[in-house]
Parts: sequence; C-alpha cells; structure tokens
Amino acid sequence: MSVKITVLFALTSLTVAGVTATKAHAQTEPVPNTRFGAFFYQEYTGAQGYSVNHASKEDAEANAELECAVFGSGCKHIVTFQGCAAFAEWRKADNEFVYAYSYNYRTLSEALNAAMQTCVEKNRGYKCGITMYACNE
Repeated sequence: MSVKITVLFALTSLTVAGVTATKAHAQTEPVPNTRFGAFFYQEYTGAQGYSVNHASKEDAEANAELECAVFGSGCKHIVTFQGCAAFAEWRKADNEFVYAYSYNYRTLSEALNAAMQTCVEKNRGYKCGITMYACNE
C-alpha cells in the first residue's frame, strides 16, 4: 500500500513600522490522530507558546496562547495540528526575521526537516533554528 502525501508551501511577507516578517509553511494531509496541539508566536518579541495532546482544537489553542502570554503580549495563533509539527526561525539585528512551520507530519523527524528546509529556502539560504516542536500521541 502506498501513502500519498501532498506538501503545500505558502509564503507571506509583511512590513510594519520598519519590521519585515516573512513566513512560510509546509503541510501534509492530516494524520489519523484524535489529539490536537497548537503553536502561538509573538512576531516582534519572539515569545512562543505551544501545547499538545488535547482532546479539542479549542483546548489546544487556549493552552498554547496562555503559555505564550506568559512571555509577552500580542501572541498570535500560528497553527493547530494533529501528528507532529515544528517551527523554525531566523532573526537579524535590524528587526528582519523569517519563520516557517510544518504540521500534520507522521514523525517528528519529517516535521523538523520540513520546517527547517522551508525556512532556509525562504531565507535565501541562510540558516534557521528550530525553536518549537511537538508531537501528539
């Protein structure tokens, strides 16, 4: 039996008050999992929050948002996922940053590789670092 996985890439760039953010994501088809996780991120401060293994999307999102809010205000929802997900970013001193995330992967290794590859591609070959990763059980 073969499994078909479709990877989709999206890129968004935004400049506000002299800060340029570029984000991208890699996604697979949802994995058969009844647990949910979520990532939240504050683009300008770098505050992060994540949660895993929740019975509902709403619980996963609420817990990740609360965790992020401990480190700073203005956290935004990045992704809610089943399976494994990862978040990679790169920041320059002049308030320019790039981030990428992957979600709904069957293994952590696949999620990490997808997030890193997408971030490096969108960052014109410069290195990125993984700053969040998680798998639902």
